[in-house]
Amino acid sequence: MSLDNKFWNIKFETMPRNEIKNLQLKKLKSTIKYAYDKTPFVKKSFKSAGITPDAIKSIEDYTKRVPTITKDQIRSEAGQSRDLFGGYLSVPFEKLLQFGVSRGVSGERTFLAETENDLDICSEMVARGWYGLGARKSDTFMVDQHVSASWSATARKALSRIGCLAARYSTVPPFWEVMFTTYVRLIEPNVINQPTWLLIPAIRKFIKEGINVDEINSNLKFLSHCGDLLSEPVRKRNEEFWGVPLYDTIHIPEVHVFGSECPEKNGIHFWEDLMLVELLDPESNEPVGQGEKGEVTFTVFDIEAQPYLRWRSGDMATMDSEPCACGRTHVRAKYYGRKSHTVKVNGGSIYLRDVEEALWKEPAIAFKPYQLVKFKVQPQPKLVVRASYEPEAKSPDELKKELEQKLGSELGVKTEIEMIPPEEVTKTPLELEYLLPKNERFPNQGHLFKRYIER
Repeated sequence: MSLDNKFWNIKFETMPRNEIKNLQLKKLKSTIKYAYDKTPFVKKSFKSAGITPDAIKSIEDYTKRVPTITKDQIRSEAGQSRDLFGGYLSVPFEKLLQFGVSRGVSGERTFLAETENDLDICSEMVARGWYGLGARKSDTFMVDQHVSASWSATARKALSRIGCLAARYSTVPPFWEVMFTTYVRLIEPNVINQPTWLLIPAIRKFIKEGINVDEINSNLKFLSHCGDLLSEPVRKRNEEFWGVPLYDTIHIPEVHVFGSECPEKNGIHFWEDLMLVELLDPESNEPVGQGEKGEVTFTVFDIEAQPYLRWRSGDMATMDSEPCACGRTHVRAKYYGRKSHTVKVNGGSIYLRDVEEALWKEPAIAFKPYQLVKFKVQPQPKLVVRASYEPEAKSPDELKKELEQKLGSELGVKTEIEMIPPEEVTKTPLELEYLLPKNERFPNQGHLFKRYIER
């Protein structure tokens, strides 16, 4: 493959870092002015901070002086003002391409809106990612449109730009495994874009029916994961079964962000000519250093409908700004889980990725539902994990002892494992990540949350 054929937009994907920074500042200034002039929420927050757009002369000024924003702030403003968009709609309704609501995975839903321009910006991000992974003209791309209306429209636009055929389908309970496996056999796609919460059960179904992947589809080029945390045990299992690479991607509809791994699989690339990405300490709000974990915060340039400034995603990650071996020069992120799903033990933080990658190495509980227990008062004295298992594999007592030693050693904290039958962990695909109220069956274990689907 020639160098040009590796990239959708070689000029911007390989832009030198100093040129990226100069372009960012230029775009940032115009984005700030537009948001200030058009968006009531931004004007109000700037007034509270005692600043105007003219005060922002550099990216450092921006990150030090402009307030961050969260979903909770938008929800609060919407509730007080009775404005669906919480003061964060910058165009008249007639200019919108579409609007709707978020999936509400971390609380009440928020209203999302986008113009044709906003769709173009995000679809450019998607086209760069998927083309870089090997999607080409005339490929059939299987995309689950059930994920969200915003994602469905963005994915279709990106595939149209590349020249791929979008095979749209929807998987809904209670027949989602049957529907997905049937579609794979009928469509015979070159690429499947799907959360792993559906890919893993599909593998079980194919194996149960004695079906080999070559009998299903010999045209498959790669899998594009979306919608939840991708741990290495999950990646490895899928790649072993499907016989093709599985790449991680992320889509954040509120801010029109899409990021994707490249064939090197060393982090999710975010296109910095189209956005500013920050990594902030969730408590101090200060920037963290390279290699340190922080909350991913976005400002996407030139968005018309909802030009969010310094949007805090609630996701924890590390970032690397060194050029990638693939030739791209943009920052890469490795995700660890939701900020709200982090537990503190012995002065350190334990993330979902840490637990899942240690837990699912054990064959008796690999890919079985689990729950990380988060105490109401943090830090907590020990790590507590509720793990389901195959009763035939090992005795619960034996498995409990092995897992406590293993996780304790790998994570460096005192660990308690509670062995539970799978039915005690709800596994509904449409239920995403919720903080659960105190469970009466476990009165001394604080608040539990589910980990099985989306970041």
